[in-house]
Amino acid sequence: MGRSEIRSILKWFKYEGRDYIVMVLDRDEEGVGRLKEVPLGRVERITGWAMYLDDGYTVIPLHRVYMVKDRRGRIIWRRGSGSGSGG
Repeated sequence: MGRSEIRSILKWFKYEGRDYIVMVLDRDEEGVGRLKEVPLGRVERITGWAMYLDDGYTVIPLHRVYMVKDRRGRIIWRRGSGSGSGG
């Protein structure tokens, strides 16, 4: 899956205006990765390579997006599952 497909999916979800949670891979100072929740409502802008948050400085590359969940925790989209696939 390319970044353009992830971008399209995120833009569509944002357009719907629902309370989705974007799970992104975050790395700490030692390089250990963990999943971090980012409410889609905090995403101000989505470009061809990244999401920009409403704090004015956080930029998350699209290749770090792992999954999208609804507020109940149901997986709406997961990397590698194909466009629009649910869980």
